[in-house]
Amino acid sequence: MAPRIDWRDLRRLCHWGPLVALFIIIYCYVMGVGCILIWWPPVTAAGVAHLMMYTAWELTILYNFFNALLLGPGFVPLGWKPEKEEDCQYLQYCKQCEGYKSPRSHHCRKCKRCVMKMDHHCPWINTCCGHLNHTRFILFLLSAPLGCLHATVVYGCTMYRYLYLGSSYYYVLDDNDLEPLIDVDLYFFAMLFFATGLSIGVTVAVGILFSIQVIYF
Repeated sequence: MAPRIDWRDLRRLCHWGPLVALFIIIYCYVMGVGCILIWWPPVTAAGVAHLMMYTAWELTILYNFFNALLLGPGFVPLGWKPEKEEDCQYLQYCKQCEGYKSPRSHHCRKCKRCVMKMDHHCPWINTCCGHLNHTRFILFLLSAPLGCLHATVVYGCTMYRYLYLGSSYYYVLDDNDLEPLIDVDLYFFAMLFFATGLSIGVTVAVGILFSIQVIYF
């Protein structure tokens, strides 16, 4: 039976970790869309395909992020003990939860519960990675660097043209008609530079964390 999401766990969003993560995800996406509308406007099949691909990364990242956050790791029920009394001698007793720990479970001081197959407590999803959400967490760690790598390429192309070709951009609507799509000013460039730093940081840091998780999964 597939694990069910308890929507009451949305309260986990009320923490600096998930809020910062969502800010980075959404900010990088919005800046990327702004750049794509400059250089690859959806007026051709290729432009539409590129925008759809970029949006697909965003949806994949958000899907795995919220699944990891809302599914939770799976907690050992409070006061739990094995069905067979004689099995208690092989298990550790948790004084905080007033019950026995199931095999490979550990007590998390942040969650204040015993977590099944606990890996670690992640501040970015404000809960532990464990039995139920570990796969979704790893998929999040995979999709986030790939999406940010795509965004970094888009940002790089835009900054290169800003620095070497000027700040006013045009794209071809047809063979004889040139129309300005957007005028990139210094403020946009500063925001773009900040987004580039975020995307490179995510690609490197989260990519390393993904490698560690795959090795020890």
